[in-house]
Amino acid sequence: MLFNLEHDTRNAIIGYLVPDGFADRPRIIVRDGQETLFEMECNEMREAVLRAGRHETGMIGFRIDDTILPDIEQRPELTLWDHKSGVLIYRRAPPASIVQKKLVRVETQMIPFLAMDKAIKPHFQYGADGVDRFGLETVQQMFHLNAVPSIYLAGRLQIRTFTEFLDRDFQAIAVINDPYMEMAERLFLLQRFKSVPQGIFGDRDRMTFGPAVEHFAEVDISSSASLKDALKVMPDPVSRILNAPLTRQIALSSGDESLGPNAVPAAVDMLSRFAVVGLREAPETYIEPIAELIGVEPSTLPEASNFSQIASIADRLRDLPIAEKLLEKDIIVYHFARQAILDSYKRTADL
Repeated sequence: MLFNLEHDTRNAIIGYLVPDGFADRPRIIVRDGQETLFEMECNEMREAVLRAGRHETGMIGFRIDDTILPDIEQRPELTLWDHKSGVLIYRRAPPASIVQKKLVRVETQMIPFLAMDKAIKPHFQYGADGVDRFGLETVQQMFHLNAVPSIYLAGRLQIRTFTEFLDRDFQAIAVINDPYMEMAERLFLLQRFKSVPQGIFGDRDRMTFGPAVEHFAEVDISSSASLKDALKVMPDPVSRILNAPLTRQIALSSGDESLGPNAVPAAVDMLSRFAVVGLREAPETYIEPIAELIGVEPSTLPEASNFSQIASIADRLRDLPIAEKLLEKDIIVYHFARQAILDSYKRTADL
């Protein structure tokens, strides 16, 4: 799906929405704050889209003006949404109330840090979390919203795919987790995956994690022996979920690629390009820097939740050589990143 804002002249909002389906008729939902005002079908021709063969009729453009919404100029909280996918197309926001930056929070944990997204997103004109639920083309379009100066995106992205945007106008932030804690959290979630609310994980996640959900369904993760046996016989689709997930996500362009000998230095190098990298175990290393980056009070940003059950599973994993082997690359990346983060935080605190 492709979409973009072309103009917002206050008395008219003009843009386009190219649906995934060649013959689909795209529809826009128009809201003011939480109130849905109306829906409309895109009814303006875009010849370039028709000539490129991207849509059957080329009727993918929209114009919302004072003939449709008489008081459009007096509605500062207008938002436009794709009817089919629920993707935000455009949000109008007063310039004085938004952060004039483009930020991507790279979600490195399987359980998304939704509380952080909820706290940050309102400060940006365009905001979307869980973007990994959408196709690559749709996510790339979010990065390409050139007419919007204030963007916040968050999701479990293969960030190397989006390096060009970090080289231009986007800054990246991330909170990274101790590798054993992350593996423990993943195992804990996999056994409860079927009961997770539908909106947290998309269809792609459910397909990707499906084999791992089945593999660990009957495993007693409170038992070191059961954990050891289950980790030793994982097929490839399951292994990819637990085998160095941080390195795989940060260093590779695709999660299906193999982890080569250069994966660790590539991951460390990529993290060094982030504006903020914090440690989940040390909230001060991410709350204060993120607050400073976007200009808000640190007290308005949340700490990541921790669960005693996860820590107990992680302790068992630390005693298993098979777990260490699976996490070897992540352990190295985390060691170097942790040392650099703590040293940097200490220097800042001493100033």
